[in-house]
Amino acid sequence: MSYHGPVRPLAQSVRTARVDLSRSAFVRRWYFLSLGLAGAGLILLRFTALSTGTADSPILQSLSGIADNLIAAVLTSIIVGAAYIYLFPQNAAPAYEVVPSRDIARAIADMTDNAREWSVRSRGANYFTSVTLPALVASALDRGASIRMRVQCLDPDQPHLLAAYAESMSDIRSRVGTWSASRARLEVCASLLRAALHVKDAPRVRVEFGFSPSIWVMSLDLTDQAALVTGQNKGEDALLFRTESQFFKPHGDDFDISWKACRVVSPRLGQAIPADARKLTEQHLVILEEFYEALGVTRPSREELREIVRTLNREHDYA
Repeated sequence: MSYHGPVRPLAQSVRTARVDLSRSAFVRRWYFLSLGLAGAGLILLRFTALSTGTADSPILQSLSGIADNLIAAVLTSIIVGAAYIYLFPQNAAPAYEVVPSRDIARAIADMTDNAREWSVRSRGANYFTSVTLPALVASALDRGASIRMRVQCLDPDQPHLLAAYAESMSDIRSRVGTWSASRARLEVCASLLRAALHVKDAPRVRVEFGFSPSIWVMSLDLTDQAALVTGQNKGEDALLFRTESQFFKPHGDDFDISWKACRVVSPRLGQAIPADARKLTEQHLVILEEFYEALGVTRPSREELREIVRTLNREHDYA
C-alpha cells in the first residue's frame, strides 16, 4: 500500500472522463417530462379556452396562433431530443480511474464521509484499523448512522499463510524491523484488538473479521460508492472503479464469494477495558486473553500481549 505524502482534493488528482449531461438518465428524465407536461398544458389550453370565439376576437386569434407554434416547437424538441439520444453513439463510462499514490489517502478519506457499508481485503488490516476504521466510526457518530464493516484478513492461526505474507514483505523497508511469520501474526492480532477498541463506544457500528484460508497481493476497499484496488509497495498508484464501471460488480462478487470461505468473528470488548489503548495496563492482560479465546484465536503469550498493546498506537508502515 502507498498512503504517503501530501494529498490534494480527489477531483484534482483522479483522471476521469468529462460528464456528458445528455447521457445522464436523470437529466433525460426531467427533460422529456417537462416537455411532455408543457405540451399537454398547451394542447389543453388550445382546444378549450382558445377553441371558441376566436373569429370575433383578434387577440384570441393571435393567442391561438402562438399556442399552435408552441405546440409545434414542443413536439419538435421531443423528436430532436429522442433522435439525438438514440442515433448518436453513447460514450461508455470510464472503466477505471487512476489515483496517484500521493492521493490514495485522500480518496479513502473521501469515501468514508457517507459510507454505510465498507468491505476491505487487507492481509494484516493495519492501515484499515489504524486510519480508515476510526474515520468511519467518527462519521457514523456525527451522522447518527449505522455502518457495517467486513474485514477480510489472514487467518492468524495459519503459519504457512503468515510465512508467505512475511516473505512478500521482506523486501519492504519497515520502521519496526524485519518481517517474520510471528510479526505477521501479531499484526493481525493487533488489528483485531484495535478494531474492538474503536467500536467499543459505537453500538451502531458493526465490524466483522473474516479469517481467510488463502493469501492475495492487491488490497481492496469496497464501498457503495467505488472499489479501490491498491498495491503493497510505496509509490504505486491505485485503481478506482466507480459503481457505473463494468468492473465494479465483479469486485463485489469476488469479495462476497471469498468471504464465504472465511471464518467470521466479531471482536467486542466489555466496559472493563478502556477505549484508549494508552490506558491499558498489566491488569487488563487477563481480559485480553479471554478476548482472543472468545474469537477462537490461539491465545497470545503474555509477552506477545504486551507487544500487541505496544503496537496499537504505533504509526503504520504506509505513511
